[in-house]
Amino acid sequence: RWADLQEFCTLGNVPVSGDVYKLDCPLPKRSGQHIIYNTWQRSDSGEAFYTCADVRFEGGGGVTPPPQWQDAGPVTARGALDVG
Repeated sequence: RWADLQEFCTLGNVPVSGDVYKLDCPLPKRSGQHIIYNTWQRSDSGEAFYTCADVRFEGGGGVTPPPQWQDAGPVTARGALDVG
């Protein structure tokens, strides 16, 4: 239910850096299975993006720093893919 959601991170206008938006949100202390619901509202248009992540927290003994981001480079389509 929407009433069960607990907000744990709110970011304002995040600047783009080299065509990438980097968003840092410390995760709350939790254990077990949870769902993280995210809304990203663009400030320059009416677009909004919504995602859910099914996550599992181990323990809840503190914040673990995230691994460093490794850019895999651009993804380029080389043709149409078969359906299915």
